[in-house]
This record gives sequence, structure tokens and C-alpha cells, in this order.
Amino acid sequence: MTDEVVMHTNVEEHPKATEPTIPTSPPESTPVEEKDQPANLTPSTTPTMTSIYIKTLNLDDFTEDCKAYVIDYMCPLCKGVYYNPVIDICGHIFCQRCFEIFHNVNQLTNELRCPISGVTLPGVPSQITLIANILDKQTLNCCNRNIGCEWKGVVKDFVSHIDNDCPKQTLQCSLKGCSSRILRENMKEHLMNCEYRIVNCGFCNISLAFNQLEEHYKTCPKYLLQCPQSCGSMIERDKMDEHVAVLCPNTTVTCKYNIIGCNEKFLNKETEEHMHKY
Repeated sequence: MTDEVVMHTNVEEHPKATEPTIPTSPPESTPVEEKDQPANLTPSTTPTMTSIYIKTLNLDDFTEDCKAYVIDYMCPLCKGVYYNPVIDICGHIFCQRCFEIFHNVNQLTNELRCPISGVTLPGVPSQITLIANILDKQTLNCCNRNIGCEWKGVVKDFVSHIDNDCPKQTLQCSLKGCSSRILRENMKEHLMNCEYRIVNCGFCNISLAFNQLEEHYKTCPKYLLQCPQSCGSMIERDKMDEHVAVLCPNTTVTCKYNIIGCNEKFLNKETEEHMHKY
């Protein structure tokens, strides 16, 4: 990685450091040194791209006056401004989620390792409430301002805005099987028309996804079918055999008096006419 990593601690670089000093104001930027690069873990387990990390706070979203301040509080993993910052025994600071992602990707054993030095850590990094409180008060624009969201507020309200309110935030459709990503302001309409929405069959009342209806109709026991004998009736599938065999007006039947000698055959609808012949 070639991006500069700004150190945010006054603790000496020493393996035995146990009480790192937490910065309360932006330190001066320092040149990138070899020891400040992400740990050189084995190639098969080392994340080589920042794309695996989730940048919650983007520097470009901050107002100009705040941007000049928060630029010194950048996570070396996601390259964004710290969100829920934590510090390890080496004095290195990361977003809590970035550290967790790094650990999950590089988890060959149960050991925690510093993403910068590779040193084995005795436990999870500590929360830095002081820095979090400082950053919470900084002002930024919505990350969706380029597509029309006009929200502006402080960091402590930003995630709630994105997670619950922003009309321009892209959301994953909640319906099983649907991979569509839709703006929050359009989600209600999408859910009403999504091909994966759950509907009831209008014939048997079973619940299923809308895009399964056509296939379901091919076997639905209550689906209405046109009589194959062209009587004009629409008959439920599970009653069709009885209709064709016994009830259809166009079914050919034998006179009920065949046991006494009438062997004449005619259509069901002609029964009355036949009976009046004699």
C-alpha cells in the first residue's frame, strides 16, 4: 500500500507499550515509514485492496471547515474518517469494523494481530471514546448529495440518516430471491410490483411468489379449464374427469333402460328428447 498512514499517538513504538496515549487534537502529519505499512502477512491471507473495507465516513462528504480538521483522523485500512475508533497496544488506530474485517480475513488462528505491525495482540483493541466524541460533532453532507439528498448534519446523526431516512439511499429489496437495489424513495412502489412479491393464487388461495404463478397454474387443482368437449363450461381441474365422464352435456351416454333392451346412445343433452320418443 502506498497511501500515507497518519499516526495518532504519542506512545513509543515498543512491543511492551501497554498504556498508549490517546490524542485529543490532530497531530501533525508525518512521512510514511516502512513500519507504518499494513503487516506483511502471507499473500494468501493478506487483503491487498481497500475494497474489502467499508468506508462509513468519506472525507469528501465533510464541510470544508471540518474537512481540514478530520483529515488527520483517517483509518489506514478503509481510507475513510474513523468511525467507532479503536486503538491497539501498538498505538495504531482503526475503525472498529475495519479491524474486525481485517481479523476475519486473516484468521489463521484465534490470535489477534495488529494490521500495521503484525504484532500479536493480547486482546481486542480499546474503544477511544474521546476521539469518537470529537468526530461526532463534525458536520458533513449526505453521501448521496450528488443525486439529490440535501441533508446536512453532524456525524453522530449520519448513520441514522442513512439507515432510516435518506430518500436517495440505495437499499436491497427485502423480498426473498430479489437481487434488485432500489432507492428508498422508490422502494414502496417496487415492493408492490416486484416479481418476487408474495401473492395468493386466485383459484386455490395458496401463497407463492408472483413470478411462480404461471407455473403454478399448470398444476393448480382449482384452476379453471375449458371443457375439452366444447360444452362451453369452465371446470376446476380436479373436477374435470367427473365432468367429462358424467356431467358434460356433450358426453355420450347409453340409455338407462339398456337393461331391458334399449341400447341407443346419445349425448347427455339429448336425454330428455330420447326419453320422449317412446
